[in-house]
Formats: sequence, structure tokens, C-alpha cells
Amino acid sequence: MYGNSAGGGTTGKIILRGSQALIYAGTAVVIDGASTGAIKVSTTLLLDGASTGKIALGASASAITVAGTEAGFIVDGSGYFKLYQNATNYIRYNASGLDIKSTTFDLLAGTAGAGQIALNTTRFAIGSTLPTAANSGTGIFINNTGIYGLSSNTQNFILSAANGQITANAGIIAG
Repeated sequence: MYGNSAGGGTTGKIILRGSQALIYAGTAVVIDGASTGAIKVSTTLLLDGASTGKIALGASASAITVAGTEAGFIVDGSGYFKLYQNATNYIRYNASGLDIKSTTFDLLAGTAGAGQIALNTTRFAIGSTLPTAANSGTGIFINNTGIYGLSSNTQNFILSAANGQITANAGIIAG
């Protein structure tokens, strides 16, 4: 079967070859129904009907596995998935659970005034008015140098990461 093809090239062709159908619309789309049930677009996209099935996207889509270290995206019929750039930047969910690694991480959840939580590589904060420093906001502010601010807009309690010193501005620490 042929469509409109300038100069006799492959654009607009459908070629039936054994158990495969090759559809050309610029690049080949291979439908391999008999042997694997897969649909392949070049080497970058795979819709695989074999076993539990999988959808993969990447430079070598057919080589991507949930457990592997190949760059790209995969989700399989078991509900497992992987979005992988490199060994320090990925999200993976498999039988072992959820695994997230990132060289830069930033999470902000909740609603200002009603309660928020913020977490990144330099600080953790939780409060109704999210603390952004030791002396601002309402709630708990912890950064990568110690614990600060357990009250509204004041620095009443400090645990020094440098020397372990505890300071309570109101004065009483009991045990």
C-alpha cells in the first residue's frame, strides 16, 4: 500500500512483511503483532504487549527496565515505574518500594495560613505561617546548621550543631 510519496521515498508507505506492518510517516513505526505485540517508533518509543506489558521512552526504549540504570521512562503492567536521568537523579517504584534520589530537592505542601511544610537540601520548616528563617514565621524551622525558632517570630530555643549547646531564652531546662 502506498500513500503520497515525493520522489519514491518511504514517506506515506505501509509495508506488510510477515507478521509486521511498517508504517512510514517520516520515520518507521513498526507494529509487530505476531511475535511480541509491540509497537516501536524508531528506537525511542516502545509500547510492548508482551508479558505484563510496558511503555518505555528513551534513546534505546527496548533496553529500558525498571530495575536498570538506562536513561528514560518506563512503566510496566505491574504498576512499577522508573524516571531515570542518572545515578543521582531518578524516581523509581518497584517491589522494594519508592526510591527517589536528587542532587537538588525542593518540596512545598499545604496552604499558607492553614499549615505548610517545606523541605529541601538546606532546611525543614513546618507551621501555619511557614518559617523561612530562625526569626520569621510561626512554627518550627530547622536548617543545616541547627534548630531555630519554635515560636512565632522569635528565636526561643536553639540547639547548636557546632558544639551541642542548648539555649532556652526563657531560662528553664529541666530533666
